[in-house]
Amino acid sequence: MPSKANPKVKPVCDACGDEIIVDAWAQWDFEGQRWELQTSMDSGWCNTCDSDIRYRYSWKEESQ
Repeated sequence: MPSKANPKVKPVCDACGDEIIVDAWAQWDFEGQRWELQTSMDSGWCNTCDSDIRYRYSWKEESQ
C-alpha cells in the first residue's frame, strides 16, 4: 500500500482525463530474449480521445 508521503500516480490526458501512451525506444536483449526499454519520449497520445499529449498531461494521484 502506498504511503501518504509516496502516493501512486499515473499520467492522464488533460483533455479527457484518461491514461496516455508515450513513444519509447526498446532494444532487443538477445540473452534474455525480450525487449528492454531504453528510454521514453515526451511525445504520445491519449488512448481514448486520440489527443496529442506532448507536454499536455497531468499526474493523477490514485488511492487503492
